[in-house]
Amino acid sequence: MWTAPCPYVEKGQNLMQTSPMMTLIKMSLGGLATIDGSPYMSGFYGGNAFNDPEGKYSANFFPSIIRHGKFNPATTMMVGDEIERDLKPALKAGIKHVIIINREQNEPMVSAHGAAFVNSLRIVSEML
Repeated sequence: MWTAPCPYVEKGQNLMQTSPMMTLIKMSLGGLATIDGSPYMSGFYGGNAFNDPEGKYSANFFPSIIRHGKFNPATTMMVGDEIERDLKPALKAGIKHVIIINREQNEPMVSAHGAAFVNSLRIVSEML
């Protein structure tokens, strides 16, 4: 078990099992974050963030993020990798900027279904 002082991990908690930490690790691969956070993101919300038994798959998940973070849906960006569980609920919640990672597509970026589909987080890093 790897533990370290970090603002997203409670003392003694397994660093690799926290949703915010996993988000940072994934985003760091694309140059969008470090273990200390990201200048591009003002919130990290794991599926258990709102004590809803359905977690990320709840119809209330994205609206709860918007309310909790006091985010403006018109200027909020959601990055995910699933159409049904990320893209559609984010758009339904009014989030206007959705990026879906599809590593199997050949093109670096494709616009479809109200989102940008990218084959690498590096594309997002270059856009910012």
